[in-house]
Amino acid sequence: MKNAIIGLIVVVLGLLTIVAFSKMSSTSTRDTELSTCVSEAVKNTMDGTSEFHSDAEMAQDFERNLKAGMNSKGKIKIIYYGVDYQKGLLDVEVVQTHQMDGKTKTMKCRKTSVLEEKER
Repeated sequence: MKNAIIGLIVVVLGLLTIVAFSKMSSTSTRDTELSTCVSEAVKNTMDGTSEFHSDAEMAQDFERNLKAGMNSKGKIKIIYYGVDYQKGLLDVEVVQTHQMDGKTKTMKCRKTSVLEEKER
């Protein structure tokens, strides 16, 4: 009987350890995805700066690129600190909010890109 109780305790502790690592991995995966997607969206947007005719077009292109790369579900808020298609400037912060275990989690990622030389 003593061995059965010890075995049960070991199994429960093992399951709790697996759940804890799973939660840490999920948070890390979302954070990495957000950072990677924002970086790629900024890069893809800056590659097409010669095609824009306004700052609003540049912002819309960034949003389109970001949403195309995001796989995880969550509410996304985009804050523009600077957008200038003529000078090649894009300074943006993306805030992602999602539910995990009944709690609201928020992650932020801010990227700035400035083109040093722009071809016309």
